[in-house]
Amino acid sequence: VGGSSGGQAASVEALNKRSLQLLKVALKTDIWGDVATVKLPWMEKALATADPQTYRDQTQQNFVQSYICLDVLAYLVSILPPAHVVPTIKQCQRGIISCLSCPNSSVVRSLYALITRLLAVTKSSPGGLDDLEMLNQYIAKFVNDSLINYEKMLGSNVASLFGTMTLLKAMCTAHPSYLDRVCLMPFVKTLQKLVREHTTPMQSETVKSAADIISLCLELMRPRLDALPAETRKLVTQSIFLPLIDKSPSARVVSMIIKIVDEWIKNMDKPISALSLLGKLMVNLEKRFGNEKELHKAFLGTVLHVYETPALRTGDVVAKLEPAFHAGLCHPDPEMRAKFFAVFNRTISRNPYERLWHVFCIQNWEPMQRQFWVKQCVNLMLAAVDDPGPVVLEEGATFGRGFEAASGLSAITDFSTTVSEPAVKQEAMDVDQEVNGSDAAVLRSLLDKQRRFMLEAADAKMDSLLRPLVELCYADDRLAHRVWLCLFPSVWSGLSEKQRDLLMNEIMPFLASGGHMAQKDSEISVVETFVEAFARCSPPVVIKPNLVKYVGCAHHMWHRAIILLENQAYSIPKFQGVDQAFSQDRPIFQHAERLETLDSLAELYKSLCEMDMWQATWNRRCYFEETSKALAYSQQGFCSQAIKVLENAMDNMQKRLSAPSADTLNTITLPLATEMNLWEEEWIRCTKELNQWDVLKDFANNNAVQDPGLLMECAWRLPNWTLMKEALAQVESCCRPEFYWKTHLYRGMLLVCQPDERSPITVERCVELANQQLISDWRKLPAVVSHSHLPILQAAHLIQELSEAGQVAHSMALAGSAPQPTIINEVKSIVKTWRNRAPTLADPLSHWYDVYNWRLHHYLTMLSVFESWESAQQQALLPIHSCAQCMIQLAKVSRQHGHIPVALECLHKLHTMPNLPTMDGHAKLYQHIKCLLKVADVGTRQGQRQEALYEGLDIIENTNISYFTKDQSARIFALKGALLSKMEKSDEANKAFSASLQMMDSLNLAWALWGDHLEGLFFNDRSERAALNIGLNAVVAFLEAARQENESKSRKHLAKLFWMLKALPLCGEMVEQKMNDVLLKYGLLLPAFNWLPWLPQLVSQLKYRPSHAVAKIISHVAQAYPQQTFYVLRNVLPDNLYSFDADGNDSSLDEDDISDETALSWQEHMVRIVGGMRKQRPTDMKYLDAILREIESLRETWAETALRSCRALLHHCYRLAFEHRHEIQSVLVTKHLATEINAFIDALSLSDPRDHDAPLRATTAAQIRSDLDLSQPSNRRVLAVTHKLTKWIAVFEAKVASMPRYDSISEHSECLSLFSNQMANVEVFSEALTPKPGQYAISISRFMPRFEAIRTASTVARRLSIRGQSGKIYSFVVSKTNADRKDSLVMQLFRMINRFLTKERETSRRLLQYAIPKSLTIGAHCLLLEADESATVLYDVMAATCKQRDMTPIDLINRYYDRMVAASGRASQKLLSDILKDISCPAVLPVNSLKQWMAARFPNATDYFTFRKQISLHLALLSVAEFVLHLSWLNIDEMNVNLSTGQLFSNSFTFDINDKNNELDANRPVPFRLSACLQDFLGWSIDGNLTGAMIATARCLQQRNLPYLLRPILWDVYRSHATAANVEPKELISRVNRAVAAISTRLQNVANFEGAKSQVHTLVLAARQNDNLCRMDPAWHPWF
Repeated sequence: VGGSSGGQAASVEALNKRSLQLLKVALKTDIWGDVATVKLPWMEKALATADPQTYRDQTQQNFVQSYICLDVLAYLVSILPPAHVVPTIKQCQRGIISCLSCPNSSVVRSLYALITRLLAVTKSSPGGLDDLEMLNQYIAKFVNDSLINYEKMLGSNVASLFGTMTLLKAMCTAHPSYLDRVCLMPFVKTLQKLVREHTTPMQSETVKSAADIISLCLELMRPRLDALPAETRKLVTQSIFLPLIDKSPSARVVSMIIKIVDEWIKNMDKPISALSLLGKLMVNLEKRFGNEKELHKAFLGTVLHVYETPALRTGDVVAKLEPAFHAGLCHPDPEMRAKFFAVFNRTISRNPYERLWHVFCIQNWEPMQRQFWVKQCVNLMLAAVDDPGPVVLEEGATFGRGFEAASGLSAITDFSTTVSEPAVKQEAMDVDQEVNGSDAAVLRSLLDKQRRFMLEAADAKMDSLLRPLVELCYADDRLAHRVWLCLFPSVWSGLSEKQRDLLMNEIMPFLASGGHMAQKDSEISVVETFVEAFARCSPPVVIKPNLVKYVGCAHHMWHRAIILLENQAYSIPKFQGVDQAFSQDRPIFQHAERLETLDSLAELYKSLCEMDMWQATWNRRCYFEETSKALAYSQQGFCSQAIKVLENAMDNMQKRLSAPSADTLNTITLPLATEMNLWEEEWIRCTKELNQWDVLKDFANNNAVQDPGLLMECAWRLPNWTLMKEALAQVESCCRPEFYWKTHLYRGMLLVCQPDERSPITVERCVELANQQLISDWRKLPAVVSHSHLPILQAAHLIQELSEAGQVAHSMALAGSAPQPTIINEVKSIVKTWRNRAPTLADPLSHWYDVYNWRLHHYLTMLSVFESWESAQQQALLPIHSCAQCMIQLAKVSRQHGHIPVALECLHKLHTMPNLPTMDGHAKLYQHIKCLLKVADVGTRQGQRQEALYEGLDIIENTNISYFTKDQSARIFALKGALLSKMEKSDEANKAFSASLQMMDSLNLAWALWGDHLEGLFFNDRSERAALNIGLNAVVAFLEAARQENESKSRKHLAKLFWMLKALPLCGEMVEQKMNDVLLKYGLLLPAFNWLPWLPQLVSQLKYRPSHAVAKIISHVAQAYPQQTFYVLRNVLPDNLYSFDADGNDSSLDEDDISDETALSWQEHMVRIVGGMRKQRPTDMKYLDAILREIESLRETWAETALRSCRALLHHCYRLAFEHRHEIQSVLVTKHLATEINAFIDALSLSDPRDHDAPLRATTAAQIRSDLDLSQPSNRRVLAVTHKLTKWIAVFEAKVASMPRYDSISEHSECLSLFSNQMANVEVFSEALTPKPGQYAISISRFMPRFEAIRTASTVARRLSIRGQSGKIYSFVVSKTNADRKDSLVMQLFRMINRFLTKERETSRRLLQYAIPKSLTIGAHCLLLEADESATVLYDVMAATCKQRDMTPIDLINRYYDRMVAASGRASQKLLSDILKDISCPAVLPVNSLKQWMAARFPNATDYFTFRKQISLHLALLSVAEFVLHLSWLNIDEMNVNLSTGQLFSNSFTFDINDKNNELDANRPVPFRLSACLQDFLGWSIDGNLTGAMIATARCLQQRNLPYLLRPILWDVYRSHATAANVEPKELISRVNRAVAAISTRLQNVANFEGAKSQVHTLVLAARQNDNLCRMDPAWHPWF
């Protein structure tokens, strides 16, 4: 080996390696032979260069020489004969010894390789190398010296042990006992020092090196651990293993310890120390090595061995290792998990009851509290299946039933069996016609494969199905959740009654266990799964009410807990006046449990802000009538009345306590204390709503109360910052959880208004903490955003106000004595933001006060700063104006909420402000007069109303209007005119209105008020003179008012206008002519969009009195909205008057062809309008007409037409049968019905060349003709006809069901299939029904190529799909009927009422809105309705329920009449009641059928509760409308339900007019639909949401003066109803007035609200009573 300078070290190293390779080749036996003499004296010198003591200045070249020489020696040892190895090595012993202390890693590795080969080739023993004595001695000495030196020297480097440990590894690999013989104690001491250094904080590189050395040491010690003395082993355990387990950061070190412990446990008889180490490992692995999967797997392998070894599985060990065992049950590796579960499964009996007992009572699930251990429960229960036989699928098999069959359990009611999945169209599969080879051979091959598959399937065992299912459950939490929901009810139903009772006693503590709290924020928790499973059990699992409430609140199962408690509370009667329940602290068990249920339910409702439901609960729970009355007032916004009732109740209670008597309660028991606490809470809430904070402060300061939380809320609003600081200090130390965010908010307010430099917390920190608390509270609430989230949103609003106020305060603090533009701009920006961000009408009034009072503090601060700037006095107007606007806005909102005294108080505070701007003074005066006008409208006393009017007039007279602008003065004069009009001073009122309009002729307020005034005068004197002088001016006023308003606000003016147009022509032709002139002059000035909603009334007016003026108005609308106008005109005009020819021309009259426009008929006017639209948009109108014609002519099959006709005939028969129910046996078919039957048979007999099954049609027609041969006396009875129609309906339904569900649109209409938006611009139908500005209109892009045949239980329709230009797919249902269809005026009325509902606080906060279907009437017998696949009809729900019992809804009606026939038509009340009970029995149509159907579609409790609430609100709206407006019956085949939104609507409502007296029919057994099934489904919502919404809706309609909307609509209704009777116009108006009076009377009665007593409760009770329901027509289906 040559040498060179250090610069050539790299090249020398490469040369040496190459030389070594050449030497290895040269020493092969095929070159030198078997024996070769190697002379190595030169190598000793080369090896000596590695000795650091010999060569102080070592270089890399020296190390290269040394390890190359060692590699040569190692190679020689491997190839030399054993006899030559020792002599050869002895020549180099000293050189090898020189390398022992070399620090170079390459030298150490080469030395390790050499020693390893020497140990393998030469004679060796536990003492070392026996043949090389000198080398062996030096090795032993070197190892001991190195270990001792490291152990004694301070600050020694860990790397110095690398060579020593490497050498020791080589020796111990050959002889593990070498460690015992040579260096045990130095080795142990060195390892102790390494452990100490390793477990103290150090650099990462040092940690890694120490970990490597320690791992090597442990590896060397591992084989000899069992041979160590007991004391040494104890020393090693305590000083090495335990510190490493507790503190080592190295996974490699811990892994080595796990190996040692594993071997220790497996090889020793009593490994007590090892088991204790295993327990230590368990604790530290989860804590510090949670992500080391392999480490956990190795550890669990050891734990598994312990549990599999009976000798080791003692009680103490199992208790200590239980968490590790549970970790094994949850391990992600299927193989490892299966091994643990096998151990777990063997310890439990296979009996399902024993396993459930183990789950609820024995097993400690706390170690698995972070896991969704329902998977283990599923596995445990399925492992109980021990069925060695083959799997046999029975009819209707489900997973739950398969488990039942295998376990021998009884069946459970499967909620999912009622879910009807949408049918999937089966399309033919394309198959290659050419087959290679013989067809028979291919067939045999397929059959053989199928046979083998079936044989394999026949051998399948239950285990082969359950194991994959279990593994899927482990992979998916939701699947495990769903499986348990099916599995547990199945097992529960199979248990004996005694077993269920025993388990039920253990379920309570199981649910209440604190070990479940770790999962309370999980997406799916174990408690949620178990409670959901309990809810599905039959017989039910009864849970204590308090526990249900606890689970619902703690685990965020709000709605499931509510539903469970509702089921328990539904049958609880009212407690009002029940002394036994309130006279003792602990009433009897029955009363105590009921009170507990109601209290828990009420608390849950209040937590979710379901206040109507909360009120309904307290109505049953309260003892005092005053409580129910006060809550009723409070929930409808009557806070003043509620406070009076509550104070009266408190006074009466005080009198009871001070003067006790024997017959009254004279002590405050716990149930009474709860109710009295409610009084206090409601009194405080209502007082807050009235802004009476002084009263609340005195109450909170009372010695008997001492409420620092309430005192803190009062302090900042007064303001009293010192008091607030003291109260906040008390609250912060101990407060309720709902006060957490408030304490941060109020601390921030205090810092803003009273800065404290010593405070360690800042405003920004307060905002951050409050927001964090709100986010946490938000996550606890249900996933569906509802009223429960509103308090958090309102709190977030206040926190945002605090943040911005902090910026304002900071800017004001930085302001000096001179104005600073930057600060002014920042403040203006925030003020502008505040003005644009106001609460909504639905927010409570207290929230408005909080926001605006907080802003007032800072406006006043701004004012003080700006006034200190001498050169910027103008800037002071900003805070002054802002303060004034705050107070005025508060007054306006208070007036809208009905709190007039509060509004006036806010306005009076403006008198304290200096330099009030003129505009604010005018606004204050305006709001003051508006308040007085409202008092005059709603005042309870005549004197009070007159006082308000005179006060308002006096205020105006004493106001100096010279400071106001013209428009401001005009408004004041308009209000003055309104006051005078109410005081019946007509002339003075006219002068005031005239003066107002002279100042500002475009003031819509003046025009509207003047129009109302003139209208009242005209209807008091309907003479021709009054019509000319007053009536026509009223028309002008209404037109001008509507011209100045937007569409929604102009509706009331146009409604009054239309009524004037009906009344004025009765005063003479001259009046009518002048009226037309006024319409022509002013009507065209209105925006076309304002006329559009009234288009049906315009057309009706044109038909009633053909007028050129009305025709011009319709033409004006048609120019802006041609498509919407065409829809209306098309349904009025005959086809031959407007139809387009092939060239796009129409047959309408040209304008040039008419000389005298006044002589035109209404049809000619409309034809001219259509002609104008055609000239304006010829292509669009042509294609629009073609599309409508094609949709209308979509061909039905003959079976569908026959089915529709049969149903119409059957409905006619049922109507006739019910009218003559008392003589049901003898009632015969009427002539009209006979004509309809014969017409149906004749139409069916007609042949159609397009029918493919014409012979079947002809045969069917002949059979029907034979069955319905009315010439035979037996066939003329109505019941005989109904039975035969029923039979044929079933035949036609079967025929229709066998037809394809989907069809190509091209086969039915080439026009629709080829249409695209490139051909014409036709708006999507639903978009056209709700018109928008042109740039937002969506046109039809194309019709989708397929349409669907919808076959429901009540109709057969077609669903067309249209793609709009926006890409959205619109679905429309095209249905046909035998009766003439007309545009529903009721839907038009509902659209207008919806605006009223948004303008009243109680309806807007309940989010009440009528669901208006987007429908379009096409022709006389076709309806186009937008509806997606989530829409259904309640009739279909009933039909699906009947189908499960092999019945149809028609069978129920026939069952009714069969009972009537059996009673010989004597329809007594008892008989009718018995019939209803018979049909509603569980065997026929159970009352819970609708509830079960809905529960199957909404398994999630939150979805179910939300859907039920929406149904309740919409049913309340429809019920109010049906009763108050005298609408037609709400039949279930017309009740459309959208399952996605919960909207309930009917597009078949009409005004129910009695044909005999032409009056609204008021004679009904029930006021609206609330049948048994609906009652069971709605449950608690009837007394809660439904009743509250009905009262709020009725009050809204009363306050919004509904009659003025009703009159024009009812006029159209009566005119269409009396067209054939030639009724005089005066009589028609008289009928309308009587109808409006009847509606107003009903509305007044329903809206009349005197505390808890309301007619709504009476109506609901009447609608629910079976005695009333049984008197209804069976075709109305009162049982559903």
